[in-house]
Amino acid sequence: MNRDLLVLGIGAAMLTSINGCHHDVAATEELTLARVSSWSVPSVAQRGSPIQITLEVQSGGCITFKRVEVLRTESQFTIRAWGTCPAPIPGVGVMCPRTFPQTEVVQLEPPFLRSFTVVVEEPGAWPNLSATVTVQ
Repeated sequence: MNRDLLVLGIGAAMLTSINGCHHDVAATEELTLARVSSWSVPSVAQRGSPIQITLEVQSGGCITFKRVEVLRTESQFTIRAWGTCPAPIPGVGVMCPRTFPQTEVVQLEPPFLRSFTVVVEEPGAWPNLSATVTVQ
């Protein structure tokens, strides 16, 4: 009986290794900037009215989109698209499947100065996106 359980256990282990390892990385996910591949921001805002900015955030692959953060100063709005990615596991290669765009709409509320800058922070070597909005 014990021999049968041992053989069953070895068979299950071999089947698992044939199908690939599964590492539970949920506990080791890290927050990171997600790439914004395109955006739409109006060049003119009406005084007293909010404006909407549309972002195409890259999700999937190794990054899972989570949220958008907006930081405001007197003359600038800084937008960050945050996602999570698994922390590196030493000695384990990770293949990232294809990404896909996810549309997110951000509404910026007045009051605005005569003009202000909107910046989208991008990860790594990607240049930040920037636009100036004039208020009428």
